[in-house]
Amino acid sequence: MFVTFEWKVGNDEFGHMLSDILKQNGVDNSGLLFDENARTALAFHSLKSHDGKPEFMFYRNPSADTLFCPEEIDKEGNNYFFVFKVYAKYGHNHLYTPS
Repeated sequence: MFVTFEWKVGNDEFGHMLSDILKQNGVDNSGLLFDENARTALAFHSLKSHDGKPEFMFYRNPSADTLFCPEEIDKEGNNYFFVFKVYAKYGHNHLYTPS
């Protein structure tokens, strides 16, 4: 199966680490954009010590993924991809699928 990933990350250590992980797992990341002005979003997961329930914390100030716009999607490619966040952000109710 061919899998591709199109999104935006910061041009920082975390963004490059995510890019490398995608490549190592056989994902085409040629559509991954690196933003010079924003950082890659971070998520931290932990378990609360008193009850063991999961806790999530996110760092976005703003993060590159929140700056990803529909105009940045490669609609000329032969790829199938999902961009839920972008389409929801701009009020779209469908995904783009090249044919």
